[in-house]
Amino acid sequence: MKSFFWIALLLGCCWLITGCAAGKAGAKGSGATAGETGDTSGGTAAAGDDGAYLASVKEKVEARMGAVQECFDKAQAREKTLSGRVSYEWTIRSDGAVDLVEVKSSTMNNGIVEDCIKRVIGEWTFPTPPRDNFVMSHSFVFAEKGK
Repeated sequence: MKSFFWIALLLGCCWLITGCAAGKAGAKGSGATAGETGDTSGGTAAAGDDGAYLASVKEKVEARMGAVQECFDKAQAREKTLSGRVSYEWTIRSDGAVDLVEVKSSTMNNGIVEDCIKRVIGEWTFPTPPRDNFVMSHSFVFAEKGK
C-alpha cells in the first residue's frame, strides 16, 4: 500500500510539474490538452490522502477530455484561430458530485467555450473525497489548428 501511495504521488507531481507535456505534444493542431490539476482547499486531511485523491481525479478528468474537446472544437469550427488557456475551480461534495464550478482565469476569452466546459464539469462525478467540499483547480490549454 505504501508503494502505491509513493507511485501515485510521484506520478501526480510529475504531471503537475510537466503540465502534462505528453498531452501538449499530441494537442498540436488538434485542440485541447490538460494542464495542471490541484487541490486549492484548506483542510486537515493528511497530504497522502490528498495526493492519492488528486491522482484519481486526474484520471477521471483525462477520461472525460472528449467532452471538453468537443466544446472547443465546435467554437473553433467558427473561429479558426481560437486558442488559449482556461482555468477552472470546482468543489467536490462528499458524495463525489461537482458543485460550484467557476472560471478562474482565461486567455481564450470565449464565453461560449468557457460556459460549455463549465456545464460539462458540472455533470462529472468523482470518487469520495478525503473531506467534504474538496476544492479542485484545473487548467485546459487549447491550441490553434495547425500550430
